[in-house]
Amino acid sequence: MKRLNSVFVSILCRDEYMKKTRTLFSLSLLIVLILFPIINTPSLIAEFKEGTIENVDDWFVTSKIVDFSQDFRANMFFNYVNETLGIEFYPRLTLHTEFNSPLNLTGYLSRKIKKEAAVFGIQMDSNSGNITLGLNGTIIAKVPSSDYFMINITEGESEIIANFDSVIGENISVPINFNPIIVTVNEKLIEEVDSISLEITPVSYLEGTVSLSAKILDEKLFYYSGESIYFENVSVYKNMSDFLVYFEDISLNFKDVYLRVTSLLTTLSFETILGTIKQHFTIDLESVEWEEGAQLAGDFVVFLLDALFDIEDQAFYIIIDKASFPISGILMAIVLPMIIVLYKRLRKK
Repeated sequence: MKRLNSVFVSILCRDEYMKKTRTLFSLSLLIVLILFPIINTPSLIAEFKEGTIENVDDWFVTSKIVDFSQDFRANMFFNYVNETLGIEFYPRLTLHTEFNSPLNLTGYLSRKIKKEAAVFGIQMDSNSGNITLGLNGTIIAKVPSSDYFMINITEGESEIIANFDSVIGENISVPINFNPIIVTVNEKLIEEVDSISLEITPVSYLEGTVSLSAKILDEKLFYYSGESIYFENVSVYKNMSDFLVYFEDISLNFKDVYLRVTSLLTTLSFETILGTIKQHFTIDLESVEWEEGAQLAGDFVVFLLDALFDIEDQAFYIIIDKASFPISGILMAIVLPMIIVLYKRLRKK
């Protein structure tokens, strides 16, 4: 009987021990599941800091050019009638625009990779390009001294392309390439003059502050200068051949931007029986103040650029050179197993 009791008590103790073991295992598993993401998963939100690079040889460097060129045409149909002055205008115009401004993306990854962590740097800049505007169409007009007549507007070819080095910067002045606007009236408004043609080429600049922004590692970075480099610590494992990062929500941002027209290059032509008579002259507008008009024109150009500048998200790779990992780490990986084997053999002896 005593033996049976002892067996029964032993079984109860063993069951209680198994219950405690299962409970402890469950709690341990739950703690591991809770803490594992916290311990092993890096934060998705980066905290970039702006800095500089002293020696480029200390970094893996990769650059990428994103070619960007966009054309746009907009029809502008509207009427203007002033009964008091007896003036009527019915424009039927097409605005032609071209925007070419490639992006230069440069990534840096420190060669000093310690404990599978390194410093990552990113640089963005708008490359050289140009903005072109042109106008085509017709205007039906009427003035008090005449009946209805047609004004033809054609887009000429610019002799000089107004290129810029970069479209981003603070207090910048970006030249706008206006193709010549040729206005022709074929009606005989003046005796002995069969037609009149006026060619106008505005010399203008987009002025203000334009920044380039993109979301990288879930942080929005703003570039006011192509020289800026932002740095952040990232995880880099020894089996990685490249470091991948995504550029999202790439956009241009405008602040206090307006269009400044400095002058008008003009050529007036008269078609007569004796031939064509041309006169060239320049209208200086530097001293002319038209703040409201400049702001309105600037807003219109900003609207065009904002509509044209639409770049898809970019995947960017920084190539990692395997040979550039610290040689001490490679030696340790070779020597350490040999030390362990030698130690085990000495213990057996």
